[in-house]
Amino acid sequence: TKLPPNLKHLGASGYVGTIWYATSRNEGLHWIEHGPALGTGAPGSFDSFAVFTPNIVMFDKRYWLYYTGVKATPGKDVFENNSINDFTAIGVAVADSPHGPFARLSDKPILTVAPKSTDPTISSSFDSYRVDDAALLVLDYDKDGDLYVWLYYKGRNIDHGRSGPAKTQMGLAIAQTPAGRYTRVNNGKPILPDSHEVMI
Repeated sequence: TKLPPNLKHLGASGYVGTIWYATSRNEGLHWIEHGPALGTGAPGSFDSFAVFTPNIVMFDKRYWLYYTGVKATPGKDVFENNSINDFTAIGVAVADSPHGPFARLSDKPILTVAPKSTDPTISSSFDSYRVDDAALLVLDYDKDGDLYVWLYYKGRNIDHGRSGPAKTQMGLAIAQTPAGRYTRVNNGKPILPDSHEVMI
């Protein structure tokens, strides 16, 4: 599909999208496209402009779809992909079947960017501008009966501006249910430098 004139500059950015799905019966040699799995969120929500980079896990006979969401740049009707205030966040939707329909658990994200440092002598967190590209690992209940969901994600620092993509790092947040509440580990520091999108 051709992008309308006001979105053409985003064509190569990946920041114009919805999530679709396809199935294969021969280990990926041929695919059948089935249509959309998740569209954009409600107007004004964190994912109202686009959703992308999905990852899905099955837990307790349900399918949990984690995704990156963006809303339009403040004061604009498009997501500019600037390096100032175009933040990303991670959301989750759930379904009883891998075919959907997927329903958002909330209009709020499960993981947002870390706050920007207000002290000019202290660098902002590695994930103060971008949190996206979630990769999930659900660990079985431990000996105490606790469940752990590990959410690996990509982070970028707002202080790095336009050079940020080359300085992407990986972070980790953990929750005790697939829906969260996710808490950053490693004192909010990256667990892997110089990385990008991952898959488990």
